[in-house]
Amino acid sequence: MPTSQIVSGAITAIVLIVLTLPWLRHKFRKSDPDFVRLVSWALVAKILASIARYFVAYQIYGGVADSAQYYNTGVALVPQFRQFDFHANVGKVIGTGVIKIFTGLVFAATGVSDIGGYFIYSWLGFLGLWLFFRAFRLAVPEGDVRRYFWLVFLLPSMLFWPSEIGKEAWMTLGLGLSAYGAARILTYRPFGYVLVLLGCTETALVRPLVTALLLAALVMAFLLRRSQVAAGSGHQARRGGQIVGIVVLSAALLVGVTQANTFFSKDGVESGGSTGISAIISGTAARTTQGGSHFAPARLSAPWTIPYAVLSVTFRPFPWEARNVQGLLASGEGAFLLYMTWRSRKRLRNLWKWMRFRPYIALCLLYSLLFAFGFSAVGNFGILARERVMQFPFFVVILALPDHRPGEAETEGGDPDPAEKDVIGGVRISAMHPAALSRAPLATDSELVPVSPGRIPPPPSAAPSAPP
Repeated sequence: MPTSQIVSGAITAIVLIVLTLPWLRHKFRKSDPDFVRLVSWALVAKILASIARYFVAYQIYGGVADSAQYYNTGVALVPQFRQFDFHANVGKVIGTGVIKIFTGLVFAATGVSDIGGYFIYSWLGFLGLWLFFRAFRLAVPEGDVRRYFWLVFLLPSMLFWPSEIGKEAWMTLGLGLSAYGAARILTYRPFGYVLVLLGCTETALVRPLVTALLLAALVMAFLLRRSQVAAGSGHQARRGGQIVGIVVLSAALLVGVTQANTFFSKDGVESGGSTGISAIISGTAARTTQGGSHFAPARLSAPWTIPYAVLSVTFRPFPWEARNVQGLLASGEGAFLLYMTWRSRKRLRNLWKWMRFRPYIALCLLYSLLFAFGFSAVGNFGILARERVMQFPFFVVILALPDHRPGEAETEGGDPDPAEKDVIGGVRISAMHPAALSRAPLATDSELVPVSPGRIPPPPSAAPSAPP
């Protein structure tokens, strides 16, 4: 890489951190003061993760990566964009074409730098994770906020994959914006529909199928939404507003499904001249069950295959299925999430009650299941590890459920869970360190002067004695 690109990339990273960190710390200081230092390190870690992603793409795989294609096309578009000619000849726009055009716009504004482009995309991915965190804090205020923070910001997949020039960072930002809008809709706060529209438009430009899955989950969660007073508004939610919401979301879902079907039909995944969901799944299986990391996919073909499909999409490869170092690292992450799921078994007992009390939890569960259905045909561990970054921010909400039932302050047994007994309102008490005890004496020797009995004041309750 030329020295000029390295310098330009370093300047880009510094500018992004300087512009973002003060504003981010201010936001967390107002709402989550215990996480101010952690979120600073999370931002730095996300920027540094893009360096690791760049090293893997160009040193281990020799530049055989999608990011190289986006970079080359973006560089070619820079002179044209700087002359305000935005008629880009990138072939099909929906999908990879959008990323190529956006990369060209980024380079036209900031200068051509491959590693600088990685930094910018990684920063966009971080903003998406921050929106996921805000959605969780807004829609599940009783949840284990510390656990969710660590899982959504510092899970290896969320650090690594959405940190390159590519679709993952774009989708992370769009899904985060949609999740935050959905949280506002499900808690009766304004501007939720606008945010969902913006986020779903962004995701539909790249992966329409994921947009359709999210809108389907949102419609079902919306039906579970309870008629309650909006927080801080003092007005009862009206049934007419619910009907309008159902109509709007259903119409958006219809458009999303139509666009997804059109996208895959034009992309050549018809099976025997047919289109639709079955054709999409068949085409996906045919395209992904090849390469060094291929495996027999867990096709979700019947209701009893749902558990295995969810297990396969969310947690595989298993350690014994790893064939290289990258697969071994991915299997370690899957084993960790399986362990966290087992640790959360007491929380999961109240899942249905929390779904009805907090519809955002229902949205996350339903989307995770639909995602497992939509991607159960993927037959390549490398592709699966990269694609499921679109599932993890929703799935880990289930692992950060409150450890008590709605309306209770403690666990079902009456005592706090021993493993989580220092959690109150989602924040661990152990994180709030008490002040250190002082070693200074309470009094000096000169102050320890005996007092004569006549000067000792009577007790406050004692009546004054009569004079002799």
